Amino acid sequence: MSSTTREFIDLESKEYLVYHITSPLSKSNGYVGITKLSLNERLKKHFQHMAEDFKSLELGKIHRVRTVLKALKKYTADNIQITELDSCLGLSKACALEVKYIAELDTFKHGWNETIGGEGQPSYTPDSKTRNKISVANSGKVRTAEMVEANRERSRIRSGLDDFNKTTPKVTKPCVIDGNKFSSILEAKQFYGVDHYAIQKMIVVGVSTPNIDSQVTVYGIVYKNKAELYKSLGWSKQNYYNYLMFGSPYKPKGVSQYVVDGKSYSSLQEIAKEFGCSLTGAMYKASGGVTTKDSSPKQVTLFGKSYNSKKDACDDLVISKSTLELLLLGKEANRTYAKYRYNDLYFSSEASFKRLTNLSSWYFREYLKSGAIVDLSNQYIKYDIETGKAL
Repeated sequence: MSSTTREFIDLESKEYLVYHITSPLSKSNGYVGITKLSLNERLKKHFQHMAEDFKSLELGKIHRVRTVLKALKKYTADNIQITELDSCLGLSKACALEVKYIAELDTFKHGWNETIGGEGQPSYTPDSKTRNKISVANSGKVRTAEMVEANRERSRIRSGLDDFNKTTPKVTKPCVIDGNKFSSILEAKQFYGVDHYAIQKMIVVGVSTPNIDSQVTVYGIVYKNKAELYKSLGWSKQNYYNYLMFGSPYKPKGVSQYVVDGKSYSSLQEIAKEFGCSLTGAMYKASGGVTTKDSSPKQVTLFGKSYNSKKDACDDLVISKSTLELLLLGKEANRTYAKYRYNDLYFSSEASFKRLTNLSSWYFREYLKSGAIVDLSNQYIKYDIETGKAL
């Protein structure tokens, strides 16, 4: 039996390129990879693999095609661009750069990369001949449970999932209502017995307003809010509005007219088009609700600057709608509870970190992973949203 020797290849002495594949026709963030070839040669290899994989898929030799190859076929060579992001000496450094750029460009969650990078076999897919050889070599082998688990363990280690599974679970969002501290929104909902919409409004105000969701009476039975009504009777919003309009949760046969402000309409869609609202709003109007509500955006002034709408204020300040409502309360205008601390800066979200430090999302994730950003979820530290200083 003849033995063959393989030539040792020193991958740490090779020059590598980190490249980025995109298409102007796609909203995706594209694909990041590393290669020893030139950019044109690497892109040509990608298209060769694409043709081979789709042919093998038709023949049933493989069960799926990689996302990046599907994108190449969809957008064609005329609409694919490849650019160089970085270069280095050695495979280990190249893998580290690949992980970095995949995170920075967000090509794993919102792109064509199927892993977080750094697997050690940059952009390598065996051709059809190699796959056939592997298939023949493995035919007839019995895969025991121990072999399957060992393969899974190797895959987890290569893809980084092993470290991911060891991370602590996400901390639930705490809230404070009437001075009571709750570890989660669910706990607050159960304590006050209201629906999610009502508890969100209570969190913004900071107090439990009794008339957040007024009582409703159906068939002579009083319910403390609509959520309790829907849960008790198994109704939807449409069932409730049908009850208000027709005295029954279902629309009676033969009824083809809805009356709003004395004017008849043939359908809810017609009402929605007339008043520029949703179908739920149309049902509300047809059941006797107010039709003169001003739904146009209202100007708001914050930190001495005027905005045409609340959405514009949220976009400019990089804050959520709930935080904006807190700011507009006046007394607690620039105070809220911090979730993280970086050096002497306090903030509650990734967006706030980016605004205060002018650093990208990649730094936020890396600092959080390394401990440079401290989690303060359960400490209820008040801070100034504008400056990031503790109060």
